[in-house]
Parts: sequence; structure tokens; C-alpha cells
Amino acid sequence: MKLLILSICLLSITAAQAQQITDPQQAIAARDTLLHEADHLLHFVQQASAPYQTNAVTRGKRRVVVWGQMLSTPSYPLEKRLIQWRQVTRYRRNGRVQQYRQVTLNGRILMRQELLNSHTIWLVITRPLPGTQDKLPRHLGNYLASGFVTLDSKRYLLPRVE
Repeated sequence: MKLLILSICLLSITAAQAQQITDPQQAIAARDTLLHEADHLLHFVQQASAPYQTNAVTRGKRRVVVWGQMLSTPSYPLEKRLIQWRQVTRYRRNGRVQQYRQVTLNGRILMRQELLNSHTIWLVITRPLPGTQDKLPRHLGNYLASGFVTLDSKRYLLPRVE
């Protein structure tokens, strides 16, 4: 599944005919904006959710899953919408920590993010939350750590770090 998402992202980046923006400052700003939107969306959903559930009942688990679903609030009434979030953390024997975050609306993915040692490997934000007047998230796009960012249908190429 992860390979499918990455191949779709790469295919959409390489197949589009639009010009890539190669200005390093604009590209870094686009990346930071997209990462901020992902953190803001996940924080919003987690704050409005019921007490979360986890499988970590004992210490020392190598795979910890935390999940929950968003409750209806006066500022964000949910009629028949079911917004769920999930975060999977894997502690590897070599010291690496892998995290996978996902937010879904009625089974449709709104956001996916994978982190390795707290650094984002890839991120996809597909559509805004309905009922928030398109305020959450304000920006849509995807990010690959290999140097490609798409923010609001504009493509950026991040500078290479030597």
C-alpha cells in the first residue's frame, strides 16, 4: 500500500506538465507550510476526539497503536460523519523509531504521514474537512523527503543537502 502511494505521488510529480519552482526559499517555505498543516490537522482532530484507545497496556511493546475518533462539538457539528485518527509507532532494535499517522473521514483518507526518528519521510494531505469552511487544512498537497513538494497544485523542487 505504501509503495502504491509513493508510486502515485512520483508519477503525478513526473507526469504533470507544469513547471517546477526551483527557488530554494519558496520550496522550503512550501514544505514547512505543508508540514505545519499536517500537524495542525492532527492536533485539531486529536483535541476534539474522545479519550483515545491504545494497545500499549504493558511496558516494552515494540509496536504501539493509538487511535480515536472525533466527537461532535458546538463549533464543529458532526451529523453522520465519522472522523477517525490512528498513529502507529514502531520501536526497532537498531534504535530507529518509525511512526505512521492517518486521519480518515468515513473511510476516505484525509491525511497520511510517515516519520522516521521524528523526520517526515512522506506526507499526503488530500482534501479539507467538510463543515470547516475549507479552513482545515487550508493547504493540500504532498511531500517526499527525496526533495519534491506539491502545495496547492504548485510543484516545488527542494535544494539538495550535501
